[in-house]
Amino acid sequence: MNNKKTELKVYRRLLKYPPFVPWRQGNDPMTIIHHLKRQIRITITAPEPVTVSDAEKLYSSIYCSDNIKDGEETVNFITKISKIHKLTNCNNDGYIVSALERITKLTIKYEDKKKKIIVFHIIDKVEFDPATGILSIRMPKDTYYAFRDRALTINLKNFINLKPGAKNLYGFFISNSGKKFREDLLIERAVITAARKDNVQVILKRSLVELKNNYIIKSFEITKKSGQRYINIGKIEHK
Repeated sequence: MNNKKTELKVYRRLLKYPPFVPWRQGNDPMTIIHHLKRQIRITITAPEPVTVSDAEKLYSSIYCSDNIKDGEETVNFITKISKIHKLTNCNNDGYIVSALERITKLTIKYEDKKKKIIVFHIIDKVEFDPATGILSIRMPKDTYYAFRDRALTINLKNFINLKPGAKNLYGFFISNSGKKFREDLLIERAVITAARKDNVQVILKRSLVELKNNYIIKSFEITKKSGQRYINIGKIEHK
């Protein structure tokens, strides 16, 4: 799942339809809905917000894994938490573990074209031994194969260095071949909500500027047609 270039394979749908909010707003239950065509939708729920920062800890844990044990129904990833410290610049063991534990409570429901409901979990269980610094993550086997076989590659260091809203946009852009997107669609896919005095359009533009400044995209242009705002993206090819 990783190599010396800090590349990591992430299940495509987790990038295209992020189940993570950019910011934590209290401890109220979280619901995210991604609307697809033909009235199909993806619904993500959790008893409290699961953030993009939490996702960063998940991806880093998988990237840093030293030992992978393949069981009948699950796959275990084992690593030293100190490796995650170095990658994420986060030395707080408690926060890293609690971030992963929040993800265990996250439920993703996919509704397919035949109205069949598929319930999806990313992590089953997290165990941490403070004495040894060993972190163990148990993942459902179908999730593991989704990460491995139905995945896109992200540059993990690029991802970690972005701010939360830009992280979700980065994943969305590399999971789509298009270059012109409705503004409201990008706001939904990036899970952007109004914060403080800023409205969602301001936050989206700030995230796009960050992607441009970090050479994730070449450029962006906001246009209007029939009362609808669109974002035209000049993409950089990602291997």
